[in-house]
Amino acid sequence: MLIEHYGKVRLELRRRRQDLECSITPVSLERMDAERGHWVDGGQSGKLSWGLMRFNKPLN
Repeated sequence: MLIEHYGKVRLELRRRRQDLECSITPVSLERMDAERGHWVDGGQSGKLSWGLMRFNKPLN
């Protein structure tokens, strides 16, 4: 699901780029696009996957 999630986020970022440029700089949008690409590439290469950690706070 990691690949699908970040792939869809990246596509939506690209689709809405003109709208987003009103509040986000082009440099930031480029960085966000590249970062989502790294997540997708890492998932496709088997280097990344979802994980879950659960912590319990001590009672005292």
